[in-house]
Amino acid sequence: MAIPLNFTKRKIEALPYPESGRVEYRDFGGPQSEKSLYLRVGSSTKTYYIVKHGAGKTVRSRIGDATLIPVHEARKRAKSGSTEIVAGIDPNAELKELRQRGLTLDQIFEQYIEAAQSRAKKPLRRTTAANYRRMKEVHFSAGKHQKRKGGRDYDKPGKGWLSKPAKDITNEMAVRWYEKASRYSVSSANAAVRAAKAAYSHQIVVSEKQGNALFTNNPFSNISLIAEKPAKDYIEPQELPAWFAAVDTLANPVTRDYLKLVLLTGLRRREAASLTWDQIDLQRKRTLTLSAEQSKNGEMLVLPLSDYLLELLAERRARTDSIYVFPGKNGHLQEPKKSIQSVNSRAKTYSTIHGLRRTYSNICLWHVGIPEYARKQLLNHSIGKDITQKHYTIDAPLDQLRMYQQRITEKILEMARIDHSTKKIHVLKVTK
Repeated sequence: MAIPLNFTKRKIEALPYPESGRVEYRDFGGPQSEKSLYLRVGSSTKTYYIVKHGAGKTVRSRIGDATLIPVHEARKRAKSGSTEIVAGIDPNAELKELRQRGLTLDQIFEQYIEAAQSRAKKPLRRTTAANYRRMKEVHFSAGKHQKRKGGRDYDKPGKGWLSKPAKDITNEMAVRWYEKASRYSVSSANAAVRAAKAAYSHQIVVSEKQGNALFTNNPFSNISLIAEKPAKDYIEPQELPAWFAAVDTLANPVTRDYLKLVLLTGLRRREAASLTWDQIDLQRKRTLTLSAEQSKNGEMLVLPLSDYLLELLAERRARTDSIYVFPGKNGHLQEPKKSIQSVNSRAKTYSTIHGLRRTYSNICLWHVGIPEYARKQLLNHSIGKDITQKHYTIDAPLDQLRMYQQRITEKILEMARIDHSTKKIHVLKVTK
């Protein structure tokens, strides 16, 4: 309950700051007191508020810093504001509308990311939020595009848009931007459209909740996205012997084992790199487990390990005291870009970490004949809207998945000309 106090400059200056929490006072007891004027004192602030009941609810509206606003001015504002509240006018709604009206493109991006990360159902993943921020910087920041080594120059058609009022960006502007941006990179432009569309959709929902019509149009919603060509960064079967041989020339055993595990499990880059030993069971279950929080699609994955992988991981466990399966300089291994380049150069391949996942998937499908539903399980892919798979197909038992995993590993090793018939693994001579 607010403490009654006849507000004067001297009395307000003398009020102590609490060590924790807040103390509230109301203007009372003097001939000029305004009963709707309140003062909230925090650990380092003193702030005036209007508190008034009107239109069936109690409204609290901030006036400002009590160390800067004279008492007579605060009373004047409180009296005026309380009259509006009694008449059904909410001063907070007007302030929210003014703030929303002046939001920049950068601000609506950040507001969406913050709201999406804190929502209860399917919160936005940290990696997705990072990608959204990267897209807005690549396409809409004022700075010069920082191209990657070997990349192309990009004269941003949306340069400086982040500081523009979001309401000033029209559908025509967005369409023209996309036409030019997609010439640089279709996949990058498409990703930027999806991020911007989500940010504007969030503001439209906010406008509806606040009862204003500031954001009713999404300028990125009517853009027809160009279909992206499937990436061809996988390894062809005839390239596997040279790829394994090139991997074995890498000086870092952590990177060598990491690349082999990704190829033989189809794990995503970060899922594999951040593995800890408590996720690996080498004895009883002989599995690798990703929790729902660790996997990209938000579903737990229990992946059986083949004999080759059990040996690889057992040897790795004996060589490290780290909590991480693949330790790096500051925690776990980061993407080994230079090692990938070295392997591609030696093996005459053009693969990426995700390309190893595609290689695994292709071998599952075309060379081992794994049933589609089981392949999705092994890759931890969502089954989407397939009614038959969603409602009429049970998950493959772990023993069945183990059999599939063993067959996939054996096929990859066979294609790579690797003899695994003995406990010690050795690479057969590659014949050209």
